[in-house]
Amino acid sequence: MWYLLGVLLSFAFLQNSVLSRKLDQRTDAGFPYICSNRNGVTILMPGSCTGFFICVDGNAIASSCGSFYHFNTQTGLCDHPLKANCQVDLSQIKNITSTTNEKKQGTRSSLPKPKTPAEVVADLSIGSICKNLPTGTLLPKPDSCSQYYVCILGRPYRRTCPPMLHFNATRELCQDPTMAKCSIQSKKSTKKEIELINTVATNSKKIRHS
Repeated sequence: MWYLLGVLLSFAFLQNSVLSRKLDQRTDAGFPYICSNRNGVTILMPGSCTGFFICVDGNAIASSCGSFYHFNTQTGLCDHPLKANCQVDLSQIKNITSTTNEKKQGTRSSLPKPKTPAEVVADLSIGSICKNLPTGTLLPKPDSCSQYYVCILGRPYRRTCPPMLHFNATRELCQDPTMAKCSIQSKKSTKKEIELINTVATNSKKIRHS
């Protein structure tokens, strides 16, 4: 009897170890083929209700619905958890290969995550500043030093830097204010300012591809 109990415990431990390794492979290796031959679509991240991928020219760019919403597989958008009706299925993980594909130059492997419900929805009040710009492009917010925009499938999504940091439009990252050298004016964005944002984005792309 004790022998049988020992065998069962050993089997349970082995099964748990295998599952843990699968989860580690998912975290470390990613999902290289989930966006194969796909572009401009969003796909739920296996084993998650909040994570999803944006397919850009066959590359999978990781993103998240944040802490407030779940990914709705019917609409391909972040939605209220009751409407999204997401159920995590760990069996999806077993078919994911651990081989990583080569990233294209200028393509980000991950995008800044939303921190508030407002950041989950595209901010269309700024205009079409992300039109024809690649997903992952970061643009400054004219009336803020701590906020910026991330372009996702041609739409601008507002993001916020961590506390005490400012957005550096040239380097496309949050930095110490002395390094970011951000200066703003308390007024609504003008057409000229929006054109300036597009100029910054164009110059940033040139720097990344040089």
